[in-house]
Amino acid sequence: MNQSLPVTVYKHWAGLVGLFLAGFASIALVVYALATSFQVPWADPGVMFAISVLIIALIVAVTIISMYVYTLSYFTLDQDGITVVKWSTLFHSQKTTTEWSDIEDVSTVKSGIFAQLLPFGTINVQTAGTLQNIRMTFTPDSDYWLEVIDYNQKQATP
Repeated sequence: MNQSLPVTVYKHWAGLVGLFLAGFASIALVVYALATSFQVPWADPGVMFAISVLIIALIVAVTIISMYVYTLSYFTLDQDGITVVKWSTLFHSQKTTTEWSDIEDVSTVKSGIFAQLLPFGTINVQTAGTLQNIRMTFTPDSDYWLEVIDYNQKQATP
């Protein structure tokens, strides 16, 4: 499996759909909760409307930011090895680099019905010694990238 390097792989779009659906479900739950609270005689409709608008705006903002942060994470395969950049928040990222010769084992996991239906999965890279192991979630076509990583690791091992 010879893939021309360097190549950068971003996360699968299915994760974006999951984040969007979570945000939509949160808004629906808030709208339902606030709609039932409008029927309480002591609740001021103007205040309840203002609170509902603020809560919905906050959920929309958090959902959009979460989706943006999701799109920032990627991994790069180059002649030297693997570089993984994971963003956990808008202001925090973690960069991990592993050389091909430091890779001991590579495996892929496809959990859930959507991972079986859509071409994505998690790639786990076990490294030598005390080096940090690498986990790449929502990797598109994870079986293909597993083969590419395995091929380059075997080419680097003496």
